[in-house]
Amino acid sequence: MLKRTAPYRVNAALVVSVALTVTVSWVSPSLAVPMFEASVSFPTPPHPSCGPSIDPCSVAAMRTEFGGNVNETASAFAASGMLGGVSQASLNFSGTSSAGGGFVSTRAIFSLDNIVISGLGPVGQEVTYSVNLSASGSPSATASKAGGPGVVTAGASARLRYTTSSPGFGFIGGVEVGFTEQTADSEGGFSVTESGIFDIGVSASPEWTARSGDTILVSLILDTGAFAVFNFEPRDAFASALSAFDTAGFFSGGPLFNFSLPGFTANSTDGTIVDNRFVVPSAVPEPNTLLLLGVALVAGLAQRRRGSRPISC
Repeated sequence: MLKRTAPYRVNAALVVSVALTVTVSWVSPSLAVPMFEASVSFPTPPHPSCGPSIDPCSVAAMRTEFGGNVNETASAFAASGMLGGVSQASLNFSGTSSAGGGFVSTRAIFSLDNIVISGLGPVGQEVTYSVNLSASGSPSATASKAGGPGVVTAGASARLRYTTSSPGFGFIGGVEVGFTEQTADSEGGFSVTESGIFDIGVSASPEWTARSGDTILVSLILDTGAFAVFNFEPRDAFASALSAFDTAGFFSGGPLFNFSLPGFTANSTDGTIVDNRFVVPSAVPEPNTLLLLGVALVAGLAQRRRGSRPISC
């Protein structure tokens, strides 16, 4: 785990409880087909979503508040073995204002209930297994003000959770396999946290038990969140937070499952897993144009502010 903390710290719980609302979820092991779901959440409606669906899906949304001074943009997709999520919140106030801010979060889920475990021994032979997972992306945050009272704060975070179940052995649900966040404020506070898969890039899930011939379920949930806020009356406030994770899911560079006994393998009936290898989908949902426009807008605001004075975080 990596953690750097300045003397003045932002309350990291705000990132988790407000910008990234997470509940422990478990999908019933009776779907019989892959299921996909993606959603974007703002503090108030709309909350666009797609799924649950048997087809990969994606969703994106943009919202502008406080006369265009606060922007929230997000996108999420779910495909076989792969999830993606981007949350972007920014504010840019010239002059003095009493309070303002933006919050946004995403969730993407896939569930495969068609993974067949087989071995060289007799049907019913018990084996323990874990799943190799990988992720790419990072959170970032920056905040500044020209003067005045109050604090400008930004934060971004992501969390990946894992669920598996097998006949006769029940399930483990909503196990966190990775968490990361970055926060910054206009007083010089800065904090970075990385754990699990977001710390080392590739990680194995907790072990579980199945038998040769079993059809098991594996599900992943990726949550991202971002916020940018200020209080009291700072002068010329700027903040931006970005949680960008283009892929999180099954490891594609080698065996997908780790088995405790030799001769075991895994295959899924939809072709996502072939002889214990993850087959990367030939087509995944494309990022929505709104998302790209939102990121470009935030970059433009930051560049304009850099032209008037340095930004610190």
